[in-house]
Parts: sequence; structure tokens; C-alpha cells
Amino acid sequence: MAPEYGLRGYLSPKADVFSFGIVALEIVSGKSNNKSTPEVEYFYIPDWAYRLNQTGKILELVDPDIGSKYSKEEVLNVINVALL
Repeated sequence: MAPEYGLRGYLSPKADVFSFGIVALEIVSGKSNNKSTPEVEYFYIPDWAYRLNQTGKILELVDPDIGSKYSKEEVLNVINVALL
């Protein structure tokens, strides 16, 4: 859910941009946003992506089921666009 919708109850073009970024991160990571996991009570994918990016471990975001047969440059481009 876009922050402005949750806070104010209305949508704007920014909501589409926010949603695109979330969906892109979900596709790359293979994880859903806003889910509880056994390790964490509340999982918010943008926070996880930002932390990995700040520590230089952003490729840990990539779904391990993909294996290693992907273009790291293309994945980094998708992640960077999503984080914008």
C-alpha cells in the first residue's frame, strides 16, 4: 500500500511509482511485501533492500531459487530503479 493512501486515504500518481518499486523488489527477491516470517515478526521489503544496499550486499536480495544464471548488471539496474 502506498504511504499516502495509508495515511490520507487518497491515491496519486506517486502511488503507482511506489507500487512499481515494490512489485519489482518482490519479483527479484521472490518474497512478498508485508509478510511475517519465523525469523522476523514483520517483513517490509524496501527496508530490507535499503539495508542490503547500504552494506554492499544488495545481491543477497536475489531469490536463491534463480541460481547464478542471471545478469548481475540487469538485476542491479532493476533493484536500483525499484529503490528510487
